[in-house]
Amino acid sequence: MIESALNAKQWSKRPQLRCLGLGSPSESRSARLQLAFILEIMMRINIPVEDAVFYDPVFTAEDMNGMQALGLSVINGDEAKVALHPLPGPTILFMPHCDIELHQKVLESNWSFSGLRKLLMIGNPLEQYPLTTEKEQLETVFSAVGAIVFSTLQTLGQ
Repeated sequence: MIESALNAKQWSKRPQLRCLGLGSPSESRSARLQLAFILEIMMRINIPVEDAVFYDPVFTAEDMNGMQALGLSVINGDEAKVALHPLPGPTILFMPHCDIELHQKVLESNWSFSGLRKLLMIGNPLEQYPLTTEKEQLETVFSAVGAIVFSTLQTLGQ
């Protein structure tokens, strides 16, 4: 599925990978599984470890040491903010446990035709947000997320 999405993007150069909200691999089985999934993606589409960065405020010292032992870059909170605004080139953004606010920031920071073309997001289905967020908030506060959700639902005839 990811390879199909990448083919549809028709990027001329290899993407970078940014992982936000993985969870703590040392404390969570699902975070370990998601890390294994990311490493598999990186291997299958030939993303070198130097083109991948990871951030989660819940990372422990053990998590950071383990990822660094794998050759992965772990960034701090300030670097994570800069890492999203705007994306420098084709980027796979893995956001498995991120909230609507972070999705909004990512989309807002890259809200142009060329910006969105550089982005492949893997994470929570955005269609879940109308179930937990008022329509008015999706139209105003979270307008980028809302625009994608409402467009998708309209396309699907829902």
